[in-house]
This record gives sequence, structure tokens and C-alpha cells, in this order.
Amino acid sequence: MEKIKNKEELTKVILEKGRNQIVLDIKDDNQDVSVTSCKIGGKPSVPEGFEWPVFRYHEEDEEDEGIPLTFLCQYNLEELSPYDKDEILPKKGMALFQ
Repeated sequence: MEKIKNKEELTKVILEKGRNQIVLDIKDDNQDVSVTSCKIGGKPSVPEGFEWPVFRYHEEDEEDEGIPLTFLCQYNLEELSPYDKDEILPKKGMALFQ
């Protein structure tokens, strides 16, 4: 990788590599949250029979039931699509983070 020598070169690299961001307006109101809404925390919207991922200390231990991973957030990609100016994200579906 080439060394950046000055502020102008750094600015050029940042502008070339930079992408637009999507800023979320987080509300502490669950009244209008549908199953497919974007949300942070709570319970994820997953299909019937979905097995939530777990962490196991020892994969080979069949008796280790594991610890369920923490649900962080879910994003409805169709809701985010109008704000994806770089058109990087899929247009439909759900993205869940744990």
C-alpha cells in the first residue's frame, strides 16, 4: 500500500473510497412497529421453526446447548432502499444482526 504524503492526498483517497450513509431516526415508541419494520433490540421477526444461532464453548460437546446470541437489530431492506444512494444493498429482504 502506498503511503499518503499530505492532506490533499488523504482527502482524495477518502473521497474515492467513501460511500453515502443511511441515518436512522430511532424512536422509543413501539406503537407502529410491524413484524417487518426496522427495529433495534426486542425480539427479531423470524419464520416459524427458525433456530436462533447459539455460541458454544466446545463445539464437540453434544450436551452443550450453547448461549443464544444477542439480537441487535433488523432492517427491512425495502424500507432502506430509497436511501441507498450507492445502490449497494439488496432491494428486498431482511437483514438481522446479532
